[in-house]
Amino acid sequence: MLRQHLFDRAQRGDALFRWRGGEVSRLESLTDGVFALAMTLLVVPFEVRGVESFAQFEAILLRAPVMALCVAFIIMVWQSHFLFHRRYGLEDGVTVWLNAAFLFVLLLGIYPLKLLATLLVNSFTDLGDGLSLRELGHENVIWLMQAYGVGFGLIYLCLFVMTLRAWRRRDVFELDAVERVLSRGELASHGVMIAVSSLSIGLASAGLPGPAGLSYIAIGPMQGVLGWQIGRRATAQAAVRDSRVENP
Repeated sequence: MLRQHLFDRAQRGDALFRWRGGEVSRLESLTDGVFALAMTLLVVPFEVRGVESFAQFEAILLRAPVMALCVAFIIMVWQSHFLFHRRYGLEDGVTVWLNAAFLFVLLLGIYPLKLLATLLVNSFTDLGDGLSLRELGHENVIWLMQAYGVGFGLIYLCLFVMTLRAWRRRDVFELDAVERVLSRGELASHGVMIAVSSLSIGLASAGLPGPAGLSYIAIGPMQGVLGWQIGRRATAQAAVRDSRVENP
């Protein structure tokens, strides 16, 4: 009963979707372990020999904005992955391999993510004393934006394909009208991320690393509008569903 109570409480954040995933599987445990490793990789290069002076301690604290940016991205990706497994519980052979590809790209993408975050903090604040975008050089910035865009896009491509495979099994999973709206919304959300990363890669390849970076700003408004539309449709469908339950 306690386990079920905790499960029900956890689902309150996704109240319109009945979770098909049961207890945490070994695949999810492996994924969470890799996410933890990704977090560790953000910290490991930072003075692992210990803090020998206050100046070193201060330097480590000044890197906090870099870590915050990276952790925010990792948590955002983790949330999408978490919802996929909770909502559908799909863990066939193809999903396992897609999950493996997802984890590989995630770990590989940590390095351009961290470098880009560091360069941004150093370039636009007085918190860092390391390399800035200007000092890196135009050609290297282009390469960095391409590498980051490829990693970003591949992460969400894996999530898109996994969600698409679950969507194609919507009748098997017996998704109701509300859950179908939310599933299509999740596909559209991943599609936005892929489209923006593709645009960024194209701009960087055209020798425009500045606009390539600025293109990611579009994610906020696009996801906001999409979330509002999907939320409105899902709420409307939920009202119809609830009325049918009350008046069969």
